[in-house]
Amino acid sequence: MAPREVRTGAEAGGPAPGPGRPHTGRRYTRCVPGLYLAAILASLVGAFVIDRRLRLGLWSRATVVAIVVVEVAFLAFDALGAAGGWFASNPTWVVAIVPPGIPPEEPLLLAFITVWAILLYRVAGRLTGEEPA
Repeated sequence: MAPREVRTGAEAGGPAPGPGRPHTGRRYTRCVPGLYLAAILASLVGAFVIDRRLRLGLWSRATVVAIVVVEVAFLAFDALGAAGGWFASNPTWVVAIVPPGIPPEEPLLLAFITVWAILLYRVAGRLTGEEPA
C-alpha cells in the first residue's frame, strides 16, 4: 500500500503558508456575521443570571459608572488604533464596521469584560468571607 500524498495550503487551493501562517491543513471557509455579537449578548445574559442567582447586587450605579469609564477610555484607544491602522476587524465576523473602524460589538465586549471582572471580584469576596465595598 503506497502512502497517500497530503496537500495543504496553496497546494490544496487554500492560503499559502507564510510568516505566521503554519501548515495546518484546515480551511475555514464559513464565517457567520453576528455570531460574535450573539456570543457577547449570551455572555452578558449569563452574567445577569449568575448575579440574580447569587444575589450579588451587581447592577448598581457603581457598576454603571465603571462600565462608562472603561467604555470611554478603551473606545478612545480603539478609535486611535483603528484610525492609525494598528487595529482591524475581520468584516466577515462582525455585523458592521463603523468609522473609524470599530465594530458595534466592541462596546458590548468592553461592557461584558467590566461586568465579568466585577462579578468575579464579588464572588471571590463572598467565598473568602470579605464582602467587597
